[in-house]
Amino acid sequence: MCGIAGIIDLSQQRMVADEIVRGMARAIVHRGPDEEGFFFRPGIALASRRLSIVGLADGQQPVTNEDGNVTVVFNGELFDHLEKRALLEAHCYTFEKHSDTEIIPHLWEEYGRDMFEKLRGQFAIALWDEKQRRLLLTRDRFGICPLYWTRQGDWLLFASEIKALLASGMV
Repeated sequence: MCGIAGIIDLSQQRMVADEIVRGMARAIVHRGPDEEGFFFRPGIALASRRLSIVGLADGQQPVTNEDGNVTVVFNGELFDHLEKRALLEAHCYTFEKHSDTEIIPHLWEEYGRDMFEKLRGQFAIALWDEKQRRLLLTRDRFGICPLYWTRQGDWLLFASEIKALLASGMV
């Protein structure tokens, strides 16, 4: 079990206050007591709480591609990540780590939205594409890994648990 959370400004590119997203992550610390990670850019903030299962030593999140323009926080497990990694390596993508999360930015680069049809596993994903200034939120088809969201005025908040949304103080 891991957890993700985040906020995006839907109207402008206002900075999200660090303490809001850190508070959201603290609210779900039980989902990932091993590690936390954050991503802050104008208009968006992402948080991850990690329980180390895959990529024990080097599975820190958020994970980005080499250019840093695709960033991912991930909750779950991709069952066929080793096969997908080999396929991506055959297409000249390189990997520095061993976690299943690391394949997601490269799948996005290779397949775009079609990548979601190729994912086998249980997951909730927040993917930020800096070039397109687009946030994609998705979860597995059965909803095994939860993903809650709410729109509060010009802000969209999401998290693995409702208590993280409430911890933002914006809901």
